[in-house]
Amino acid sequence: MLWYWNVYGGGVSGETAPNFDDFRQFAKFTRPVAKQFGQVEYLCGVTVNRDVYAVNSLNKSSLLPAMNSKEQIVIGSFGDKKLTGLVKSL
Repeated sequence: MLWYWNVYGGGVSGETAPNFDDFRQFAKFTRPVAKQFGQVEYLCGVTVNRDVYAVNSLNKSSLLPAMNSKEQIVIGSFGDKKLTGLVKSL
């Protein structure tokens, strides 16, 4: 499993495309699973990095923690607190 980054610099203007078109295989890594395409961006007063994931490369059990018992999307954590309610599914 490979996670890589490719950005031109910090902020929105430094983003690259949110896809894997710029990936070049090396050693035993023939395809990526995640890419960071944006760094040091500000969203609602919080500094964030932006990532894209190839969901079909992950097994289903690794996706289960992304939902909690109330079917809310969990996008990360802050200490031991899960962050929920920040994203709504359509």
